[in-house]
Amino acid sequence: MELAFLGDRFSSERAKELGIVNWVVPDEELDAETHKLAVRLASGPTVAYSNAKKLFNQTNHLSMESQLQMEAERMADSMMTSDHAEGITAFMEKRPPKFVGK
Repeated sequence: MELAFLGDRFSSERAKELGIVNWVVPDEELDAETHKLAVRLASGPTVAYSNAKKLFNQTNHLSMESQLQMEAERMADSMMTSDHAEGITAFMEKRPPKFVGK
């Protein structure tokens, strides 16, 4: 409320302290850091990311019961993917997973 009402300016470091941003990088490193994050996301379990995004976007529009039901359904969907099996196999074999988005 303080930020919304008073409109005080603050540094990027303070924004990180407040939890408004996750990272602060120098301007000249922004493109490289953004690319690293994009590659990391693209090589992750994209089906699970999609399901999580749908859940996050619905949080304010559903009752608790409906939200929990939707979470259970999305979790079951994610567990049926080949990416889920790959994640478990990679963990057991102590290697990085190779997700394919299926």
